[in-house]
Amino acid sequence: MVQVGSIARGALVALVSAALLATPACGDDDETPDSSSRDSDVYSAILDTVAAEEPVEDEETPLLYVAPLGNEKPIPLDVQVSVVDAIADVAVVRFVDEAEQAIDQDGEGEPVLDDGLLVSLGSVPPDGSSVHVPGELYRTAADTSAVEYEVNETADGWVVIQARSASEASSG
Repeated sequence: MVQVGSIARGALVALVSAALLATPACGDDDETPDSSSRDSDVYSAILDTVAAEEPVEDEETPLLYVAPLGNEKPIPLDVQVSVVDAIADVAVVRFVDEAEQAIDQDGEGEPVLDDGLLVSLGSVPPDGSSVHVPGELYRTAADTSAVEYEVNETADGWVVIQARSASEASSG
């Protein structure tokens, strides 16, 4: 009887192991696009463009604090890591959950910490090869501008086609 139990237990272990190995293959990962990768690619394109427009001293890279725009949810950690890695050669990126975390509240004019630029970004639309992402650039309380980024998917990846002030975007 002990042998029968051992055989049954061995078969059960083999069956459970096979089921666990087969489970990832049964998922719908191949059927749905990876939204975090899409978000990372779009945000990276935007921040690469912003960094290229930032005046910096020789051999320096711009410091960009990145926050969700308005009442948006914080940007997911996997997206943050991908963005930091993607543009490490052109900018130092620090993500914050709230814009206030990047602002020197006690400094004259409430500047961004460490002479950086605060870039607040809206969410990336889930569909389309051309997307519009709202944003805001903040240097001080008196130097803030709303921006809308038009980002297109090309054979080489996502590229910012146009960055317009919010007033330009709404008028045309």
